[in-house]
Parts: sequence; structure tokens; C-alpha cells
Amino acid sequence: LEKNRTNGFTFDVGQIARFEILGTVPDTNGFATYTYKISDTFTEGLSLVNGKAVDFVVTINGREIKVNDLTSRESATLSYTANGFTLDIPVMLYQSQVGKEIKVTYGLEVTEDAIVSDDTYNEAKLTYSNNPKNETTKETVPSREYVYSSKIVVTKVDGKNTNVKLEGAKFVLKKGNLFYKVDANGKVTWVEAQRDATEYTTNENGVVEFKGLADGTYSLVETAAPEGYNLLTEAVPVTV
Repeated sequence: LEKNRTNGFTFDVGQIARFEILGTVPDTNGFATYTYKISDTFTEGLSLVNGKAVDFVVTINGREIKVNDLTSRESATLSYTANGFTLDIPVMLYQSQVGKEIKVTYGLEVTEDAIVSDDTYNEAKLTYSNNPKNETTKETVPSREYVYSSKIVVTKVDGKNTNVKLEGAKFVLKKGNLFYKVDANGKVTWVEAQRDATEYTTNENGVVEFKGLADGTYSLVETAAPEGYNLLTEAVPVTV
């Protein structure tokens, strides 16, 4: 069993990280029954959306098969847990496709817990029958893929004495022509108007943080200077 990311590995919080799981249709000759169960789990930092994976599709040899269709014998059975899912595929009914690719594709939402974490991942393993004389099964070694989300930490200091941290400076963040906006759940969106952007003010240590960002190049725009100081005349480029 192989697991891959399909749309990169760094994300804004709220974006959908997409994955694929790849297997093959086994030869079940001689088996009275056959188990082919994919178990997928993920850590904090990834989440189902409304209790389900996004755009969940199963194909065999490129042809989509039904999932949880009680009217079809060939339907796969999908069930969710709080941090994953299991998928049982009736491979004995697909013996005309032995050796052909089984592909499972789906998406998970990236959450605030992925920020600056090196331990946000999604992994899958396969439980499969291995002896036609009995119902014993084996498991593959889990195949794991990591995802990341970052934050930019800004410290505002006096231009002549960097030991002096400046409180009260206000900043917004740009990506191209769009401005960073974050909601109460940490979900990041990008808006066209600066007035709609999330504006942060430096604290007593001169610090603000912009959280939940994918890799990329950004521009830090000062919108208000601390009392007694001039406003920066140009945006400051920042590369994550």
C-alpha cells in the first residue's frame, strides 16, 4: 500500500490537503472469503469536514466504484471515526481486474494544530487475507505523509537601538495583491480590500504573529507607526 500527497505539503489553515492511497487488486483464487481493508488515521492538524473526507472517490483500474451503496454487491463499505476511516473493498468481485490499480483519493482540512508542528501526518495501512485455509490476516507497514503550516513572527524595534521593542505598531500581511484575513477558528482567507484584512498591533515586546501560512513570499505592510516614529514607506518582503 502506498500513500501520497497530491497537492503539496504546506498549507494555509483552512485549506484542503489532498491524498491518494494506491494498492492493487489481489488474486483471491482458493479463498472462501477475503479481507481487503484500508485503515486511514490522521493526527491533530488535519480534520474531517462535517464528519467526512472531502471528495472521497474509489477507483479500480480507473473506473469509479460505488461506496456505501446498499443496492450494489460491488460497493465498498466506508466508515468514519473521529480521526480517520476504514474502507472495505470486496476484491473477490473484481477478479477480472487482478493486478490492476486500486486508488482512493480524498481531502482533509488543515487546522491550527498544524502550525509549526513537525508531527502532523496522515497514514494508511492495509489489512489483508494471506492464507486460503483459514481467515487469518496480516497488516502492511503504515504509509505516512506529513503536512505543515507556518507562522511569521514579527518584532518591531527602534531603528537605532534594536534592544528597544516598540509597542503599538500595526501591520497587515499581503500575498501578491491579496490581504491576509483569519477568523476565530484560525481559518485563513485572502481578501482584495485592505480594510477587510486582519490587522495586528505589536504588544509590549514589539511582537505580532501571522499564523497558518503555506510556504511562499509575502509582504508585511505597516499601517500605523508607534507614537513618535515614522511609518515605514515600503512593504517588507518575507519568505516562508
